[in-house]
Formats: sequence, C-alpha cells, structure tokens
Amino acid sequence: MIRLSDAARILGEGPAEARRMLASDAEAPPEALYYLTGDADPDLRRAVAANPATPEQSFAALAADEESEVRAALARRLSVLAPGLPAPQQDRLAQMAWSALTLLAADAAAEIRATIAEAVKELPAAPRDLVLTLAHDRDIRVCGPVLRLSPLLTEQDLLSLVAAPPMAETLAAIARRPEISETVSEALVASGDVAAIGALLGNRTAAIRESTLDALVVQAAEVTAWQEPLVRRPALPPRAAVALAAFVAERLLAPLAERTDLPAEAAAQV
Repeated sequence: MIRLSDAARILGEGPAEARRMLASDAEAPPEALYYLTGDADPDLRRAVAANPATPEQSFAALAADEESEVRAALARRLSVLAPGLPAPQQDRLAQMAWSALTLLAADAAAEIRATIAEAVKELPAAPRDLVLTLAHDRDIRVCGPVLRLSPLLTEQDLLSLVAAPPMAETLAAIARRPEISETVSEALVASGDVAAIGALLGNRTAAIRESTLDALVVQAAEVTAWQEPLVRRPALPPRAAVALAAFVAERLLAPLAERTDLPAEAAAQV
C-alpha cells in the first residue's frame, strides 16, 4: 500500500509520469485517486476510472467527464462491479455506483450505453429507472439485451413498448424473451411486424394461443419466413400441422411428418 504522505508528495511535486503511475496503481490511497479525478490530463483520469481502488465517491465526477474514453473506462469498471451490487436503497456506496451507472445509461456514446446494458441485463437489483432507460434506447445494441432478458420489465412495460416501440427492432427483441405471456404474444402478432412474429414463432417458451397459431398458419402460405418456426413449434395444433403440409417447402415436410405430438389421423395427412 502506498502511504498517503508519499502519494501527497507525488501529487504536489512529482513528475507527470509519476502521477500517471499513481493513477493506475491499485495500491494507491483512495484519497489520492479521488483528487486525481479532477486532473487536467484525460489519460490520467482514464487510468483513475479503470483503477479498482478508485473510491465510489469518484464515480459521479468520472461518469460526467467530458472525455468519452474516461467514461468508457468507468463503464467497464462498473460493469464488473454491477453483479455484486445490492439494491441502491440497501447500501450508500452501492447507491453511488448505481447512480453512476444510471448516468452512463443515458450517455451520448452508444458503446458506453451498450456496456451498461450488458452489465445489468439480468440483474434483479438494478434500479427500474435504469432498466427502463435502456429498454427505450434507439440502438439495438443497448435495448436488445435488456428487452430480451431483464427480469425487471413487467408485462405492462412490454405491452407499452409493443404499442409504441422506440425502433422497429424493439419488437423482435421482446419476441425473443423467455416465457412470454399469451397477452404479450397477442400484442406482438397484432403489430403485424413480420420479423417480430417470426422471432415469436421461433421462441419455444413463448405462450401463443391456438387460435393465433391457426391464423398465422394461414398467413404463412405467403410469409415463407414463418414456415420453419411454425413447423418446429413445440406445440402445434393438429389442424395447423395439416394446413402447413399443404404449402410448406419440401425440406420442411420431413420434420413436420416426424412430429410425435400429432394424433394418428393428423399424422396420416401430413
């Protein structure tokens, strides 16, 4: 551990290279690292942002730094910390980290926002405001991971996003979520988005009403992209299987005929 007195001497009269070494030293006193967050050298501030010894009290200033490389370094550092953070209301230091993550989630640089999205996409302790900000992002690299995986998005959140998607890809990302309810599935189908409906049909855990599947089978005669995911659905009504057999591509007839969930009468017609 570097003594505070030695760090103070480097800060006061040390050469620039010594200050840079101090900024990146994991044994540096947190007080010295906090002081260096205000240094004029952006490379030095970037080193401070990446340093695991930098105290939580520095996060707010680093998250608002004018240099994107400094903010990106902090985003990478916080993405490592995020899985172990308790909910913000449970811990004061965690609240500082979550506040910085929330600020970075609205950063002008999409790469930084994407780093945060990847870090929090499956975390139940993340603040809902942070997750909702990411879910409404207009860059699929940012919103996609959260829309697909965040446990904090409620059914109402999803329905609101389907009704007014910030971007076209929002719908397909939601369609890939595990265990989608019938209500959300109905909303996705009602959107008429071909890509989203195809993703929904390919989602083996999505709950889809039989009547909805029947309607999609009829449309699949023209929307060929839906044929394979329909044929491979884990649960397919017998009448839907028979209807598909009348028009699917030849390569899909074998997997359709090999389904073990069809009654004998339907299987004979496939």
